[in-house]
Amino acid sequence: ESRALAACELLLDAYPAALDEERDISIGVTRGERKMAPLHLAAKFDAPTPLLLRLLEAAPHMAARKDGAGRFPAHYLAGSYATDHTAPALAALLEHHPPNEEWPLRDLLRLGACAEIYTLARLQAHPQEASEPDPPPTNTLPNRPSGRAYPLHYAANRAAPARVVARLLELCPQAARAFDSHGNFPIHLAACAAGQLSRSVWGAMVRRRPPAQSVRDAAAAGCRLLLEAWPESGEACDRFVGVGAPRDEQNDRLGRWPLHLALNCHAPDSVLDVLRTRTPCDAFGNPTRRWPRRKGMMTKVNAADVRKLTRAGPLSLRLRYLCSGARGDPEDLCLGGDKFGTIIYPSRDGGDDDPSLHETMSLETVVERRG
Repeated sequence: ESRALAACELLLDAYPAALDEERDISIGVTRGERKMAPLHLAAKFDAPTPLLLRLLEAAPHMAARKDGAGRFPAHYLAGSYATDHTAPALAALLEHHPPNEEWPLRDLLRLGACAEIYTLARLQAHPQEASEPDPPPTNTLPNRPSGRAYPLHYAANRAAPARVVARLLELCPQAARAFDSHGNFPIHLAACAAGQLSRSVWGAMVRRRPPAQSVRDAAAAGCRLLLEAWPESGEACDRFVGVGAPRDEQNDRLGRWPLHLALNCHAPDSVLDVLRTRTPCDAFGNPTRRWPRRKGMMTKVNAADVRKLTRAGPLSLRLRYLCSGARGDPEDLCLGGDKFGTIIYPSRDGGDDDPSLHETMSLETVVERRG
């Protein structure tokens, strides 16, 4: 931090006008949409707090300027981005440019809990804004869904407080079943809002600082409200497909459930527990539907353990046997000869290898007898 702050002081002495200059950091189809000043860059890329405060001290008017994406510097530190580490910098930015009910609704929603009072006041004065979707995107990719985000999508993505989410659902309940231009329903966004991993530009998962406790609680409450509004959303598939992928197969082969995304981004247990109440799961708490185009989705991270589990489970049912509450050594269990998933269970006397003396029964019967 000291080196970064010293370098910043030298650069400011050499060229003070750099504080007001913006540079485009976007690529591809978004070129020209992400022009950012130094203060915006420091907030977005988690600069040390002393450095960010120094930039704010040198150019306090930049706290009220939007970048090319229409965001204030505080937007990169608030909402789902809020952490205990960035709290002092966020408080300083909001002090220089405090929110009020005259702000656009989406700008207030991006601040999350910091603007809860003003967001509710805005919805009280302009309830029709909850039903207004985003304008059609100017830059489109091949096979991109035609959906548009509602304010509910912004609230779910930024871990808005439960009162805000409930109010938006009351004013526009159909938004819970609408997907945005990236193919995400609000429940998909809420599932990832408090995750410790985020996807970078090139698809790699980047670890960030742990979200604040208020963010984790708000994300879990938001998921609960969205599942109550649309109980089937636990099995709703996102609709974004890659370039060249056929649209008619996106839900069957490429779609992901909210629990898939929550596990992938390391969401907190409070969010996972809420999603599992409406999602078919195995004994490990993983979704029964496989991760699209992958062998499976598990919470374990050790590659060797995952390989052992994937071999043992589908091939011999031993894993299912143990996870169903059965006791004893399942080493002698094997698949039966029919197509109905029966297994051959050795007789209680044991010691005889003649298959004719073995009983053939379903897995449920085995568990009942052993239990």
